[in-house]
Amino acid sequence: MKMDAVNITDAEWELLEIVWRRAPLSAREIYQALPGENRANYRTVRTQLDRMAVKGVLARSDHHGLLLFRPEVSRQNALKEKVRRFFSRFFQGDAGLAIAHVIEEEALTDEALRSLRELLERKVNSEGDESC
Repeated sequence: MKMDAVNITDAEWELLEIVWRRAPLSAREIYQALPGENRANYRTVRTQLDRMAVKGVLARSDHHGLLLFRPEVSRQNALKEKVRRFFSRFFQGDAGLAIAHVIEEEALTDEALRSLRELLERKVNSEGDESC
């Protein structure tokens, strides 16, 4: 499915996290896997699942009269689109600006900083290779 056409809401993301871990699942199983505090009622969750199927985020299949849901998008692709939308909304699409903000404003461990440095070096080296 083409992710750039789909916006996954926070509530849908919570349902997807459950489905990604344990699919295929019935609506009741998904509902029961939700954390108890602030859990919507079953009908609301069922409506969300049906809408997600219409959007192409979930697939529905009948298994001996029981409707099962499974993901139609990978977590990686959904996350990529979520991050792209976040950068677009809050940083005018500028990933560098977003990364600079995180580095300047957030507490990062030495390990996280080393990891970022390595990623940046790989990116610089790979783009340098492409210009040859």
